[in-house]
Amino acid sequence: MQPRTAEDVATTLNIARTQSCHFSILGGGTSPFRGAAIAENGVTIDLRRMDWVKFVDNRQNVLAVGGGATWNDVYAALDPLDLYAVGTRNSLTGVVGSILGGMSILPFERNEIELISFHIGGISFFSLHHGWICDNVQLFEVVLSNGSIVSATENQNKDLFWALRGGGSNFGIVTKVFIDVYRHRPSVYTFQRWDLRVMQSVFERLNELTLKPPPELVMASTLLEWSVRRQEFIIHDRILWSDMPDLPKALPSLHEESSELPVLEQYVYNRTIKETAEVMDYVNPDGYFNMFGSLTIRNDVKTHMMIAQLYLEEAKNILDVPGIMAFIVYNPVTKQTIDQMKKRGGNALGMKTIDGPLSSKLYQSIT
Repeated sequence: MQPRTAEDVATTLNIARTQSCHFSILGGGTSPFRGAAIAENGVTIDLRRMDWVKFVDNRQNVLAVGGGATWNDVYAALDPLDLYAVGTRNSLTGVVGSILGGMSILPFERNEIELISFHIGGISFFSLHHGWICDNVQLFEVVLSNGSIVSATENQNKDLFWALRGGGSNFGIVTKVFIDVYRHRPSVYTFQRWDLRVMQSVFERLNELTLKPPPELVMASTLLEWSVRRQEFIIHDRILWSDMPDLPKALPSLHEESSELPVLEQYVYNRTIKETAEVMDYVNPDGYFNMFGSLTIRNDVKTHMMIAQLYLEEAKNILDVPGIMAFIVYNPVTKQTIDQMKKRGGNALGMKTIDGPLSSKLYQSIT
């Protein structure tokens, strides 16, 4: 079924419910497990015809987004106006799915390191200053299981509003959201690839940016991956800035007699948000199986190194799979970011400022 309105969705849901019919919801379609978007032997409610985006009023600070829109649709509308929204770092992800996310909070200790597990449903280019994607929603239009259509805001259906902000996708079918819009998008994107022998220094730099982010920093992440093109493991930084910083030309090595090793590769781009997100779409190529998960831990260089070594050891066992991509993305979750999660009554992710800073690690393999 391909509805165009919330009423169409409600009608379809009522039929499926009364006939005890298995159904699923297709939005962006990037969920990593079978049956999440396409119902086998059932009804798929395909929201992709509801892919519209439009401003709520002439102030252009709130955007209404249909339940089937992707972030590419949003960025395409905002880029020409020098505006931006807090969305995903690749353009293909569905807007609603990235907001709802999912959550599993499992505190435990292993080797004296406390771990907290979260499903990564909302990290953005702009999370440092504005929180995660779910923190920038003003309103949800939702079709409930009984077929009724309701709105959820910080003042109306408060419990539902809180639950939809990162708590998962089983509270109803979201057919529309109102999201915050910001002015003067940043545009300086830097890429630096380093020798694996300076890995600890790379993580120490990321740690410094996490603990004391400079004013011009918008987003920082470090990737450790198997490069299909180079046929080797590589580590690199991808950072978004509001102004061009002084980038390091070398980093200390703990394994060499020479005190420093130079950057191996460096690029500086002036791109729109849509263009930057489209570059990141390489992690979601057509025709491939994409599996991903995440783990959020307390920010610690020693732990970063431990996880990196485990990844390097385990990834070697699957490199004979033709064309496989396997990588870890280290994403800082600063105290500043966690503070932003208190907006509009908070979200369902369970992070507290006292716990920060944290580091959310995205594990992904593509075959």
